[in-house]
Amino acid sequence: MNISTEQEAKKLTQRAILALGPRLNTFYHQRLVALNNYLGRLLEEHNGCSDTITDAEIEGAYEMITEHLFPYSAEEMNEIVRYLKTSNRDEELNPK
Repeated sequence: MNISTEQEAKKLTQRAILALGPRLNTFYHQRLVALNNYLGRLLEEHNGCSDTITDAEIEGAYEMITEHLFPYSAEEMNEIVRYLKTSNRDEELNPK
């Protein structure tokens, strides 16, 4: 990533923080990674120019992440991870 691309990525991050505001406070690690990746692809689609990305596109990224990819709350996600870890441990102890 060159300096101008890094600067554009930082500008886009700041715009996303302003556009999404306190809603980002509910994000857990997987959501943040997914949002970052989505915004990175969006920046590529705009030829590395963050100024041409609209707030509506940022909102769309937020919606995609929160409603389609990771629709679970942080508490629900923690329960899912706990269940998967327990399930994997049970399989290791009692192989079929």
